[in-house]
Order: sequence, then structure tokens, then C-alpha cells
Amino acid sequence: MPNSDTTPTLTLTFDQAITTNRIVLREAQQFGGSVQTYKIESWDSSAWKVLATDAYPGVVRTLRFPAETTTKLKLTVTARSSGAPSVQGFEFYHD
Repeated sequence: MPNSDTTPTLTLTFDQAITTNRIVLREAQQFGGSVQTYKIESWDSSAWKVLATDAYPGVVRTLRFPAETTTKLKLTVTARSSGAPSVQGFEFYHD
């Protein structure tokens, strides 16, 4: 995620639809932990739908929500401290 981008995003696009109800976000702490707030969205074939919003993920944060089937997931850093945000892991599960 470039340092000059004011709202950096990471978008995952899947060849086939996936179903998820849990996302694990890991921030790389060796770079100082600059993510302050973020949101996670899914694509519903015509628009982005917010699945979760949260504050500072710390080393690892697990977010649970009702099951969602999608072909895209997007992480947007909505606020950050100085420095570029560094995401070490953006994992999705269905359980």
C-alpha cells in the first residue's frame, strides 16, 4: 500500500464465488502498526457492501459477521498514523 495514498485499499478477486463469515486481519508490527481504522467490504455484483468496520487491529484481529457469498473482498484503511500501513495477513474463513 503506497505511503502517499490517503485511503489505501487491498482488493482480493476470486475466480469463483466464496462464502465467508470470518476474516482475520494481521498487521505487520515490525513497521510500527500504522492502521488506526479500517473497513472490510464484499462485492454483491453491483456495489460494495460493508461487512465490518473496526479500529486498530493490533497484531491480529478476528471479525465475525453473517455469512456472505462474494467474488471480491476489499480492505480499506480509513485512518492511519504516520507511515504506510503494512498488512501481513488478510484471511477469510467460513465456519
